[in-house]
Amino acid sequence: MILVVSDNEGNDVSINWNRIKKVGEIILLGDSSITTTTASAQQGLRCPSCNFDNNPDSKFCESCGTKI
Repeated sequence: MILVVSDNEGNDVSINWNRIKKVGEIILLGDSSITTTTASAQQGLRCPSCNFDNNPDSKFCESCGTKI
């Protein structure tokens, strides 16, 4: 099994699974020029407490339980 990631130039880089020591939080870096409305529509409802992107029909945060 391998993990495929993209480098800064957009090239795919393969990493052997046995080289991965820890799987934890994933940080997504994106274009900061996307408007909040567009980002919310694409990603669902963002939690005001933990910033988790929830499903659009969520009443409570799927990560921390805060009411949305």
